[in-house]
Amino acid sequence: EGYDVDVACDGDEALAAIERARPDGIVLDLLMPKKNGWEVWDWWQALLPPPIPLVIWTASGLRTGAVGRAPSVAKGTDPQLLLRTLQG
Repeated sequence: EGYDVDVACDGDEALAAIERARPDGIVLDLLMPKKNGWEVWDWWQALLPPPIPLVIWTASGLRTGAVGRAPSVAKGTDPQLLLRTLQG
């Protein structure tokens, strides 16, 4: 779809990558080592208004829908749904 993708293996890497690159969007897994996705989520929630669109994409038992101000998409769902959700 023309996106450049940066991958982080844990929450610390994710926060550093977000600060460094200021991405157009974030696809966040909740189950990560070091800082987990909820800790990254707390950082994002503190940004008012949130300048970066965020989608929670996880296998942690959440269903496709929304968590707070962010939409969520369950892993294993059609990748096009994830893309459409991120694009708003």
